[in-house]
Amino acid sequence: MKKDRKNQIRDLVLSMWNYDTDAFVRLYSMTCDDIYNFCMCILRDKSMAIQAVTETYSNAYRNILHLTDPNLFEIWLRRIAFQICNDRLMGIGDPAMYSMISPEQLEVLPFHERQIVFLSDYRNLKTSDIASVLNISKREVDICLKNAKLRLMALKENGKF
Repeated sequence: MKKDRKNQIRDLVLSMWNYDTDAFVRLYSMTCDDIYNFCMCILRDKSMAIQAVTETYSNAYRNILHLTDPNLFEIWLRRIAFQICNDRLMGIGDPAMYSMISPEQLEVLPFHERQIVFLSDYRNLKTSDIASVLNISKREVDICLKNAKLRLMALKENGKF
């Protein structure tokens, strides 16, 4: 019987923990398209997205032993990619990028909400596009956006920023 994708990825991560470099090649081939599409949605530049993907996998390869649960590999990888893309955009210094919410304010949000707010507010992606990129439901996107905005408004009202 063929293993499902999540089990295959888990098994490959376990193999990497045992220094099987071929497992990394298979992990890359299973996940690179998703990571590239994710980086493209954020960076909107093919060259920058390719560089971000390269850096993401390089970082993942160096730090795979820090991943505590092999079932979380794809989430962990996306988190690395998001941070790399965000850092690249901050380095560009686009003045319109953080006109409403500063990077420090965005950092108070849980990661899941932060990436959804970023894709919605700064990359103007529709709910359906965000759901597709993050592989979640449109309802979850809407709930996260609402919660994030309520959290940010409450912090602003309380003088936290």
